[in-house]
Amino acid sequence: MTRGKRQASSSRDSETTRIVNKLLSGHQADLKQLRQIAVVRGLVNNHVRCEAWPCLLGTRNVRIDRDEYLQLSERDHKDRGVVACDVDRSLWHFTGPDGMEEKRAALSRLLNASVASSITARDDDDGRIDSRMRRKAIDLDRRRGVHYYQGLHDIASVLLMVTGEDVAFPMLQHLVKHHLRDCTRIDLTPVLESLEFVFHLLKQADAELHDYIRSTGLPPHFAISWRLTWFTHEIRNLDQCA
Repeated sequence: MTRGKRQASSSRDSETTRIVNKLLSGHQADLKQLRQIAVVRGLVNNHVRCEAWPCLLGTRNVRIDRDEYLQLSERDHKDRGVVACDVDRSLWHFTGPDGMEEKRAALSRLLNASVASSITARDDDDGRIDSRMRRKAIDLDRRRGVHYYQGLHDIASVLLMVTGEDVAFPMLQHLVKHHLRDCTRIDLTPVLESLEFVFHLLKQADAELHDYIRSTGLPPHFAISWRLTWFTHEIRNLDQCA
């Protein structure tokens, strides 16, 4: 990048920071404008992202109870083993060896708490509900609850590295129940169905490439990791991921 381009980029980033800070300074942020800035200009650094992301997701004023959070992170769920395996191979491309184990421990707590927070059926109810009601409650959890999937750890890693654990938890808790809900259902059928939209987008962006891929009969499964991880698995630069 030439000196002139660097100066122009720095000036644009400074202007973006000023605009975002102004939007966030009021009692109630202008979410419509903030979304436009995020899409068109991007949120240019981690300081801005730390302030803007919670606002965009509606978790700006959420304060977690640390003890309750730790209890949730230790609650048992069926995917704890998978979470442990994914965490063991996480974060290496976002950070150096210093503090790696602490960050992985935080990522493990973040993921387990986000999944466990949707569980209402408990095994420690001291017999207060009969076995039939317990089975119904467990089945309801199974169908309606948040299910971990491989790839969620990539998104959680970015939230953790940018905002820290206490801010990341309410955001991830919101995402798994809303923006990522198709991914956290009992199976990935809704995700696979949604991939058909990739061809519609591709046709608008590059009709020739669209026609070629369609002619091969290739299904849109090549895009599944993009959908599951919001590109965080393919992109190795934290700033670009964020």
